[in-house]
Amino acid sequence: MPLSYGTAFLRSLGRLISGVCLGIGFLIGFFDPDGRTLHDRMAHTFVASSSQPYQPPVSQPAVQPMAQPQPVPRKGSGQVNPQIIGISGQFAGRSFPISLQGSMLGTDPASCDFVFPHGAPGISRNHCKIQYNPQTQMFILYDLGSSYGTFLGNGTQVLQGQPMAMQPGNDFYLASRATLFRVSL
Repeated sequence: MPLSYGTAFLRSLGRLISGVCLGIGFLIGFFDPDGRTLHDRMAHTFVASSSQPYQPPVSQPAVQPMAQPQPVPRKGSGQVNPQIIGISGQFAGRSFPISLQGSMLGTDPASCDFVFPHGAPGISRNHCKIQYNPQTQMFILYDLGSSYGTFLGNGTQVLQGQPMAMQPGNDFYLASRATLFRVSL
């Protein structure tokens, strides 16, 4: 998502505050798992390397194996297989089943079903969770306190503690549209 003038101004103002306070605002970045400084937190931004533009990995990324979920029964005679399909980013073109308990996305291999590489731009350790509700035939998207946000395909941010319902075929993304997924049955 491009940086707006207001956000750039807020970040610059925060940078001055970070420096005036004996540099403590800059030191915060050493202790933050995502490397965000005080002014990054104030402006809700992060710094991506500008030496080379982001290129998706050529080889298939290492994905933690998921236990095969049982299909979620649909009302009636058929069965459905709720899944997430990668539209852009390192999971583009791949689909993954959503387990009965839901699937977590993030960089923490101990707790996430979709594991991004450590340091993936904008992706938190436990970024978000997606579940399927067979009674309503809707997907439920939760933000788990991510630093850079979880968004519906239309740009609406999913706030922590406020799950969002999605219909099959809807999109969502993590931090930016460079990491876009679609839910499907």
